[in-house]
This record gives sequence, C-alpha cells and structure tokens, in this order.
Amino acid sequence: MKKNQYIMDMKKDKIQWVIPQYKGNLFSNYLLSNTGVLVSKSKSCGNNKSKTLFDNYREITPLKCKLGYYTFHPYDSSGERHLIYAHRLMWESFVCPITKGMVIDHINADKIDNRLINLQMITQSENMKKYHTIDKLKKKRK
Repeated sequence: MKKNQYIMDMKKDKIQWVIPQYKGNLFSNYLLSNTGVLVSKSKSCGNNKSKTLFDNYREITPLKCKLGYYTFHPYDSSGERHLIYAHRLMWESFVCPITKGMVIDHINADKIDNRLINLQMITQSENMKKYHTIDKLKKKRK
C-alpha cells in the first residue's frame, strides 16, 4: 500500500519527494526525499545560513539522539511539534504505517543511513537476532 499521491518526481536527479506523514499527522510545511533529506518551507531564505535546496525551502539538519539515530522535530499542520526518528518518518511517509509489533531496521546496520532502500520492516525478534549476529562477528574480528 504505497502512498504516492504526494510523490513529486524531480526528473533531473530521480529523487522522489513527499509531504511527510507520521502516525496520522501530516507535515504540510515540509518535503521529505527518499534519500532521507527533510526540507522546510522557509519564511525568508535570503539571510538564512542553512542550505537552500529549492526556492522557499531550506534543509533541516537532523539531530543525533543518545541511541545513535537521527531525529527530526517538525511541526504538524496544527502547529504541534513532534520528535520523530528519521527512519520511522521515512517508512511511514513512503511505504505504509508501521504495524504493531514491527520495527524499522537499517539493512546495513548504519543507524544514520536513512535512505529508503536501506530500510525494512521486520519483527522485534528478527531485529534482535540480526544484531546479536552482528555483535558476534565484530567480537571475532578483534
């Protein structure tokens, strides 16, 4: 069940942009790319030091939380601010809502690589097995 009603194909670089959605909230003042870039409608880009990607939009720099994941703090359409993990925002905006009991996994185990092609929805149990295997491999290399 892919949400493509909001997808805008930027033909020159084949990057897809959507209006982000998360847990039923629509973030209409933002665009999110399939590469993990979030941009915000900016009131004035002229004197702003942030990188301007399109006219009237500026890139939002994600914050890294204690667990090592990137987070965003966007305002929804009603003006309420949310703390959202970037990988969860990516999944819900481009693919579908996250099913109860499922988690969004970084396929390459890099917590800050939030490209859509690097994400998959798996069970918490599968996620734990995967990371125990990765930890064992890391310990053997030492």
